[in-house]
Amino acid sequence: MADLAWLEFLIRLRGTGMPIARCSGSRSCAHGATARSPTGSRCSAHSAGLAARMRALRRHAAAPDEKIHHDERLLDGPGSDGLT
Repeated sequence: MADLAWLEFLIRLRGTGMPIARCSGSRSCAHGATARSPTGSRCSAHSAGLAARMRALRRHAAAPDEKIHHDERLLDGPGSDGLT
């Protein structure tokens, strides 16, 4: 059962974009490595990078909807935005 839990943990790490080489050395991440240990530092660094990517994705997530809304206003013609 521990092997299955470890495999599930590795799959979750890969899902976050962690390189395979770093995943294979991350057994201590699963067992509560401290941020002071080399492995804990790698885990913390990866977590911080993941959080930054998630913030960027949230900022950019509205762009497709804004483009669709813009295109719909153009298709509706002048005055559809309430400005003219």
